[in-house]
Amino acid sequence: MLFRSHFRTITRSGATRIVHSPGELREAIRDGLAHPGRLSAQRRRLYRHYDSFCDGRSAARLADAVVAFARGQAIPQIVRERTGRAA
Repeated sequence: MLFRSHFRTITRSGATRIVHSPGELREAIRDGLAHPGRLSAQRRRLYRHYDSFCDGRSAARLADAVVAFARGQAIPQIVRERTGRAA
């Protein structure tokens, strides 16, 4: 599953640790709690990769686009600009 294209960007970003056992998971959790800022720069880059607006309105934009599509209307301009998809 980790090698599917959907997860590839996340796993290669360095923003998270990949664990393969319950022991590694416990170790990763302990490390994350002890050093919460260790991967913050990588997480910030990953966040900006998926949401370059960084305004907290991504869900609203997505909902607007889904509703417009369901109604047979044009997808809102801001969504088309970011995705490169035509209405």
